[in-house]
Amino acid sequence: RCSMLSVSVSQRVSPLPPGAELEVLTDDPAAPTEMPAWCKKMGHELLSLETNGDEHRLRIRRGV
Repeated sequence: RCSMLSVSVSQRVSPLPPGAELEVLTDDPAAPTEMPAWCKKMGHELLSLETNGDEHRLRIRRGV
């Protein structure tokens, strides 16, 4: 199952060179559980995940 958040992040990460970082802001309630698993599966590194109320801020480093 692929959520719209995963699709959106994937589209933004794909053109980046390996090692580049992407910051994601989302109000998707599934982000705290979905994105760490997605990063691991796709070979990316989740550098940080902060939650403030309904908003989530993630920093992702693109893998190889």
